Amino acid sequence: MRIKKSFIFILTAAMGLGLTLGDLSWVAAQEATDEFTLEEITVTAQKREENTQKVPIPMEVITGEDVKAMGKTDLDAVLTYVSGAIVSRSQDGLRVSLRGISDDETTFYSMSESMPTVAVNTDGVLSNRKDQASALFDIERVEILYGPQSTLYASNSPGGIVNIVTAAPKTDKYELSSTVSIGSYGLLSTEGYMNAPLTNTLATRVSFATIKRDGYLNDGTDDEDTRSMRFKTLYKPNDRISVLATAEISRVGGLGRGGSVISFINQDDISDPWTVDTSSGETLSLFNDQKSKKFNATMTLDMSFATITLVPSYNTGKGKNTTEQTDSDGTYKVDGYSMSREKGAEARISSSPDFFFKWIVGATSYKSVDSLHRDNLANPEYMYRDTNEKLLGIFGNITYPVVDNLRLTTGYRRSKDKIYQFNKEWKQDPKTGEPMLKDEVNNMDYTAPDYKVGFEYDLGTQSMLYGDYSTSYRMRVSRPASGSSEPIPEELKAYTLGAKNRFFDNKIQVNAAAYYYDYSGYEATLSYTVWNDTNNNGVMDRDEGWKDSGQNQNGTGHKFGLDLQTSTIITFQDILNLSVSYIDSEWTDLFFDYEAKYTDSIVDGQVVQVPVEDVSYNGKPMTNTPPWTVTLNYSHNFMMNDGSYIKASFEGRYQAEYRLSWRDSDYPYNFQEAHRLIDLSAVYTNPDGKISLSAFVKNLEHYAVKRRYTAGGKGGMSIDAPRTYGIALTVSY
Repeated sequence: MRIKKSFIFILTAAMGLGLTLGDLSWVAAQEATDEFTLEEITVTAQKREENTQKVPIPMEVITGEDVKAMGKTDLDAVLTYVSGAIVSRSQDGLRVSLRGISDDETTFYSMSESMPTVAVNTDGVLSNRKDQASALFDIERVEILYGPQSTLYASNSPGGIVNIVTAAPKTDKYELSSTVSIGSYGLLSTEGYMNAPLTNTLATRVSFATIKRDGYLNDGTDDEDTRSMRFKTLYKPNDRISVLATAEISRVGGLGRGGSVISFINQDDISDPWTVDTSSGETLSLFNDQKSKKFNATMTLDMSFATITLVPSYNTGKGKNTTEQTDSDGTYKVDGYSMSREKGAEARISSSPDFFFKWIVGATSYKSVDSLHRDNLANPEYMYRDTNEKLLGIFGNITYPVVDNLRLTTGYRRSKDKIYQFNKEWKQDPKTGEPMLKDEVNNMDYTAPDYKVGFEYDLGTQSMLYGDYSTSYRMRVSRPASGSSEPIPEELKAYTLGAKNRFFDNKIQVNAAAYYYDYSGYEATLSYTVWNDTNNNGVMDRDEGWKDSGQNQNGTGHKFGLDLQTSTIITFQDILNLSVSYIDSEWTDLFFDYEAKYTDSIVDGQVVQVPVEDVSYNGKPMTNTPPWTVTLNYSHNFMMNDGSYIKASFEGRYQAEYRLSWRDSDYPYNFQEAHRLIDLSAVYTNPDGKISLSAFVKNLEHYAVKRRYTAGGKGGMSIDAPRTYGIALTVSY
């Protein structure tokens, strides 16, 4: 394994930071006399309540208050200023990339075909749906965990985990809150919740959200028309037993996700980037109606020495959409019908907080069914696809204190994954006009273990050094690579070294993590069309029967980098957060060795054989890996004499250039130039804290960030939202 000198420097710097600064408590004791400190944030990243500074995982946490103040209503907006995250907008929803571990799978008419590389879990429930958290409301926090977490979550998510934690009922007080927002593009949204203790052991919380907005694209698509409601009930008869049940329903209408915009190299090349490309028969959305129901529960039993937890879940969804498509036969409408169903359960037992070492063991079961049926309303044609995914897994982790300030961790997971896909199409043969029935079946099984070994070392009361080696894999609907008879999973081997520190009596926080990723099994296809002059008449005929297995490869690559996150309370009224992310990536083995060595071509009027050149991407950067990302958040509280205050916030991000896809044929459309984004907000809160009025501007400079590029040469481009602004009024009791 080859590790560059720069990575060794990064590892040394991260370790040195903790060793050098880890014992500055004597400085803090002398200089820190004020009472204000950084907030202590409790997370459940390791499936137990812990201070985030005591969790040996590179992570970021965004509170619900911050989400609300900036007018962020979906996961895309929430992760914009997370330095290691890039969100791709695809037809099947939002695809999260962390540290360049990306989901580049194609979709089948907006239908996902594989588990995401970064899982988005809500309240501990595993899901393969990429449209999760498209609307966020009444949330407590969002936890972003970098790197493989397989031995804790038993999910195929090598890039990491995003945990969305919604607000839970409280048994000690009544609460009532409502928010109304208006803004650009005809935005009108409402959000509210009611918390009611029914008895001293039973409480319920009802929350809702509605969002209606015109489309960002010129044809009216990329609009939003969402209505959601959540019911949560907590039953806690004593200190040992707890049952939390959740039911959520939502409906999404409007026109829905729009088509691709006109491809551009730089934003200045086009007058309005938010313009749909209709030149290549792009699909036009005419109608969209999606409904979903979600049910889950978290049941815990405290047995003094350990806690048993059960998390069953059941989600259903169905939808209908009508689109207009154009091809050589003209323009016609297509009706699409979709259905999804997810069933999952997790059972785990973990050590009590006062047990002399930490341990957790568990088992996970998950099954999903996604079906899509499309009817061509102009011709008697239809298609039906059904994708089934199953996962059975066991997992466990042990953290043992060797000495007072040193703990060792080991983790194990073993799971069995199965993907079954059935595809059936009936349509007319374009050559003969005769009915043609197409049946395809893909059936893939895979069983493998994942591992984790690591350490935690306390450098001081507020400083910790940690490191680990962990593995993870992901299965997907795929094609075997050259020389292989079976699909190969994507696999990640990750090496991490980090430090978490607080200095000067909790006024400065410095967290750093260096990592090295060894990534393999990346499915890549680079087709080459072979031409033959079959009739010896100087006319080239495409060799449709030629299937060159060399065009399908499973690439390998590596990434190394550093994440640095700092938070500083400058004064009681000023907080500064700064994050810097560095990443260097390259393909180490992505080589297309074509079996066809020659193809016919016409040169100077003569048919000649031209060599087919093999293609190597070795040494080129991988996708979604900007070398530098810097984010800055600064807020200042303007205090009024009557006790009210105004919190003004600035969020900015600079990101270096990167590629959205790996193919050279996509360049330069797949090239995202270096750019910056700026968001502004101001929140007025009255003296008793029950009324607040906020104003926000997002994407101040009206910059079109490229989010996805999938087609070679034309089309296939999606971009981020334009400049938006609005105000929100919140009243609480």
